[in-house]
Amino acid sequence: MSAKEKERKKEKQEKEKIEINEIEEVEQEVVSEVERISEEIKVAKQVEVVKERPQFVFPDWVDYPWMYIKPRNTDLYRSWLQNWGNLLLKWASFHIKHVISIDDLLSTNPYSKLPAEYLKEIMNYLVEKGFAKWVDKNRLRIYWKSLEELAEYLYNWALNTGTIYFTPYDLLQEGPDVIKTLPTEDLLQVINILIDSGKAKWMDKNKRAVRILLPKLKEKKNY
Repeated sequence: MSAKEKERKKEKQEKEKIEINEIEEVEQEVVSEVERISEEIKVAKQVEVVKERPQFVFPDWVDYPWMYIKPRNTDLYRSWLQNWGNLLLKWASFHIKHVISIDDLLSTNPYSKLPAEYLKEIMNYLVEKGFAKWVDKNRLRIYWKSLEELAEYLYNWALNTGTIYFTPYDLLQEGPDVIKTLPTEDLLQVINILIDSGKAKWMDKNKRAVRILLPKLKEKKNY
C-alpha cells in the first residue's frame, strides 16, 4: 500500500471517528430531551390532591346516653334544649342548610337517636328563641345567619367578585353557596334589604335584574 493510500485511509478513519462522535452526541441530546419530556409528562399527569372538606366535629356529650333522654327537671330540660338547639344551629351552618326537616334528622346521626317528638321540641325551642320558623309540620327554616347578615354577605361577595349586575335566578344558579341555597322568598327579602339600605337598586320596573351600587368614596377635606 502506497503512502498516499495510507494517508487516505487514515483520513477516512478520522472522518468516521468524528461522525461517530457526532452521532453519539446527538443521541445523548435526544435521550436527554426524551427524559426531560417524560418528566414533564409525569408531572403533568400527577393527580392533584384535592383537600377534603373538614368533617363537622360533634361535641363529646353526643356520646353520653343520658343526652337522648328528656330530663324531667325544668332547669335540666332547658339546658338539654339549649345544648341540642345550639348543636342543630352549628350543624346546619356548617352544612349550609337553610331548611331542615324532621324526616331528614331522623335519618342523620346523632339526631336519629332521638324520637321525632323530641326533635320537634328542640326545633320549637329554636323558634321560641327567634332562630327558626316552621315552613310546614315537617320542615323548619333555620336562621344561623339573619337576613341582614345575608344581605351584607351578598353585597361583599358582589363587590369582591365584580358581580355588579345579576338577577335572582342568576344567584340561585351561580351565586355563593350560602346564597344560592336560600329559599326563593328569602333571597328576594335579602335583595330588598340591600335596596332599602341604598346598596342596590332594581334595573327595571318588573324587578327582574339588580344593580349593586358601589360605595361612595369619602371626600378629603382640605384645611
